[in-house]
Amino acid sequence: KPGAFGTDGKPIARLFVGPGCEAPCTELEALLKNRKIEYELVDVSTPEGERYGVRRYPTLQVGDDTALGGRWEMIGALASNLGPEVLSRSERMALDNHFDEHGRPIVVMYGTTWCSYCKKQREYFRSHDIAYTELDPEQSDAAKTAYTILQGAGYPLTYVGYRRFSGYHEREIKQAVAAIR
Repeated sequence: KPGAFGTDGKPIARLFVGPGCEAPCTELEALLKNRKIEYELVDVSTPEGERYGVRRYPTLQVGDDTALGGRWEMIGALASNLGPEVLSRSERMALDNHFDEHGRPIVVMYGTTWCSYCKKQREYFRSHDIAYTELDPEQSDAAKTAYTILQGAGYPLTYVGYRRFSGYHEREIKQAVAAIR
């Protein structure tokens, strides 16, 4: 089966590293170790590693998800497949409002009134009948706290459950929304 699964069929974490990756690969390996997540380390420069065909690293495979490079993308893939217990307490608090009362993922956009890309994303959501919750870190202390914990660095910052999208990414968000419907 494609993806990263153990012999019992449950998702596992597989971290791909390679030459020249130093700090990003070391940081993500430390993240896995600090959270006590068992993982398989694959060096893509070895004959064994070459068989996976991974060309960018760090890359993290967890179950059917593949996350490239970004810390938050990897945290999202881990939580989606291994459960929220892999999150820190503050991460769980910040991401809690990204799910409905039944634990199903929802669309949450961190945006501002002055951001032109936020306006474009709002229009996209409305024209495609995508229900979303908007949080403005400039208008709400709770939104600002969550945005800070999530290390937001621009707008819009959109989540579909644990999946993170920094900036305006119409196609990728559409696919993530389709997966939760």
